[in-house]
Amino acid sequence: MPKQIIQDVVPPGRRSIRRIPLSFSRKITEKEIDTEQIFKNHGKKRGPKLGIWLVAVVAVLVLLVVAAFVFSGATVTIEPRQKNITVNIEAVAKNPAGVGELAYETIAVGSAKTVYLQATGESKVEKKASGVIVIYNNYSSSPQRLIKNTRFETPAGLIYRIEKSVVVPGRRVENGKTIPGSLETAVFADLPGPDYNIGLTDFTVPGFKGTPRYEGFYARSKTTMLGGFIGKVPTAPEDKMNEAYASAEAELKQTLAQKISNQKPDTFVWYPAALLFESVRQMPTAAAGSMITLSVNATSTAVVFSKSVLSRYIAEHSMTDYDKEPVLIDKPGDLIFTPRFSTNAAAGDSIPFSLKGEAMVVWQFDSTKLKSDLAGKSKKEISLVIAAYRGIARTSVVIRPFWKSNFPDHPAKIKINIILTSN
Repeated sequence: MPKQIIQDVVPPGRRSIRRIPLSFSRKITEKEIDTEQIFKNHGKKRGPKLGIWLVAVVAVLVLLVVAAFVFSGATVTIEPRQKNITVNIEAVAKNPAGVGELAYETIAVGSAKTVYLQATGESKVEKKASGVIVIYNNYSSSPQRLIKNTRFETPAGLIYRIEKSVVVPGRRVENGKTIPGSLETAVFADLPGPDYNIGLTDFTVPGFKGTPRYEGFYARSKTTMLGGFIGKVPTAPEDKMNEAYASAEAELKQTLAQKISNQKPDTFVWYPAALLFESVRQMPTAAAGSMITLSVNATSTAVVFSKSVLSRYIAEHSMTDYDKEPVLIDKPGDLIFTPRFSTNAAAGDSIPFSLKGEAMVVWQFDSTKLKSDLAGKSKKEISLVIAAYRGIARTSVVIRPFWKSNFPDHPAKIKINIILTSN
């Protein structure tokens, strides 16, 4: 059978792809399509932008690394155990104190005040010189009691005495150096007369001769010794002189109280009512014209308490469930202190008083040890670490930078914040 040749059949009026005319004005040859140039030109357009993005990314990474080292750290906010209590105790403080007794310490300062009055007459008097000395205890680290009338002798052999018993604080060591304990107190000449009016000098304690205390106890003048006199002096009416003396003493009390407040360490609490005040009224002396001079030498001795010692004592006598652990009373100075002793009592005497008011007991913990215990630990381990600190009730932790899950290895980069529920 003969082969049939099948030809394309295109219906009239229909277009075929073969019949679509090209609209190009000329033919495109292979040589005219330069693909290498196309990609080269495209790269020139993208290159600068890509470089900027790379620099920005690297800069951010560097900043993150720097922040991780410079700003790394941790803040631990702690709410310690706390309890509100009512304080209503009668106490007796002692210096020195025995086991279970409340101990107190003293801060003594001295000063003088002079007032003037119009003279109205004269009288014959015999007066002993007096002044203020500083007694030093370089004998023992324990407080040492000196009894009433203890003698102090100058290099010239003049004798002065203390009128009341005193307790001189023990020596201490600061920065490897031994600092003698010291106490200011008034002394009086053994005899009346001007021979005992002397300038600043040193003193020994003759009663300690032949014992180790003789070298360890000594004194130095705080003021000159004045007032020694035998003869006639100008005077004014007694009631006027007493009023002038009392006014000078009241001003001295305020001045000395401010001195004590400035000298008191932050670790101690002082109640202004716990002040022992001792004054010496010097005899009148002639002043310019027809005036007389009235002088007062005064010594104020503040009874101060260690905050930690007083806080434990208060807790022990105000709480039935006190567990003997370290505590501090928040704002102990707000409690009402009522002395049961005379302001003329001597340092070293028993000091009875009452203490009343509302207070908050705050349990203490060793923050330095806590930092060391937390260093290098993960957040998951904080509960185990805190469990060993009975003085801590609740904690919250922030570690920087935020992506870190471990505390810094160095305790110095761990900050402890303490918050109280009352604040």
